[in-house]
Amino acid sequence: MSRLLVVEDHAKDMRVAEQAGAGAGFSEVQKHLSVRSALAHLEEGLRGDTALPDAMLIDLDFGQESGFELLRIRCENPRLLKIPLVVWTMLGPENQQICSLFRIHGYVSKWEGLEVLQQALKEAIAGTSEV
Repeated sequence: MSRLLVVEDHAKDMRVAEQAGAGAGFSEVQKHLSVRSALAHLEEGLRGDTALPDAMLIDLDFGQESGFELLRIRCENPRLLKIPLVVWTMLGPENQQICSLFRIHGYVSKWEGLEVLQQALKEAIAGTSEV
């Protein structure tokens, strides 16, 4: 695994996501500050204009945008659905059950820390976890 797509709009959390990605074995982090930007990147990958990520790490709360939109679109595309996805959010644990409907591979609350996030990414790529 080498490419991790991160969708996160807070600079501090983006740095933590980069650290977790590196610790989980990713050599490249494709950073996106908005759902719209990430979707455009994925569309380019589906067209073959760029490489699709090997895994995705997304936040759910973007103010005007929603990470749930990315989850929905991922579920509608068989190629995207094959990409392991971990949700990393400040939203409460009640959202974990909703996210499980979207066939995610991990759900980590931001207050759980770097090590938990890193482990969730490792498990997602290994295919050992699906929420």
